[in-house]
Amino acid sequence: MKKKNILKNRDGFTLVEIIAALVIVGILAAVAVPKYIDLIDEANNKAVEGALAAGTSEVAMNYAKSLLTEVTTDDSLTDVAAACNTDLGDFTASYAVTDAGTGIDVTITAPASIIDDVAAADLTKEVVLE
Repeated sequence: MKKKNILKNRDGFTLVEIIAALVIVGILAAVAVPKYIDLIDEANNKAVEGALAAGTSEVAMNYAKSLLTEVTTDDSLTDVAAACNTDLGDFTASYAVTDAGTGIDVTITAPASIIDDVAAADLTKEVVLE
């Protein structure tokens, strides 16, 4: 009869069970949080690469269009750069004729939260057209 009362009075978790659960949650958090941060950085880098690819594609399409529709002049690259779309979603692209005059530089700008960990050299790509 006494054994039945002992089992009946047991409510909740013991301190050891709670500490064991907290240790397991702490270990999982110690592994998951750094992995999550790495995934965010990798996603931001891939977003920058995608925006540069979109800008490069914009330049190539406009250059091909200008070759098919216009007579090529010395100002044709300037016209191509001016005709390119600058809105790339979260990113803004700027286009400038290279110093050598053989292509167009595509430069990407975005909110600091996206490009904070990206090297400045990775934000510009030269598209050689001639």
